[in-house]
Amino acid sequence: MVFDAPEIAIDSCENANSCKTKCATELNTLSDNGNLYYETESGITVGQSICTYLAEHFFHFIISKNVYGYYEVCGGAWQYAGVQSQQRLCCQGGEQHYCVGKLV
Repeated sequence: MVFDAPEIAIDSCENANSCKTKCATELNTLSDNGNLYYETESGITVGQSICTYLAEHFFHFIISKNVYGYYEVCGGAWQYAGVQSQQRLCCQGGEQHYCVGKLV
């Protein structure tokens, strides 16, 4: 996990669809619909925030990876929320860089 959004209240653990919808909305709001170059309230981009987090956990080089949003309900398995980054993520030494070149 590279970003932990605030917990969203749901009425019951049986209400997974509501959680998915609310979580997707929250992730899209926080990232301007998956824009890794969106500047957050702290003044850094979404992508830089992710690169910093990954570097702090010893992942210093990320080459052209999509970022996906997931949610979990009441301690269950993580599930895809239908959220994907608009751009691919590239990190070099914990710094976000534009991904350049062709994928092989």
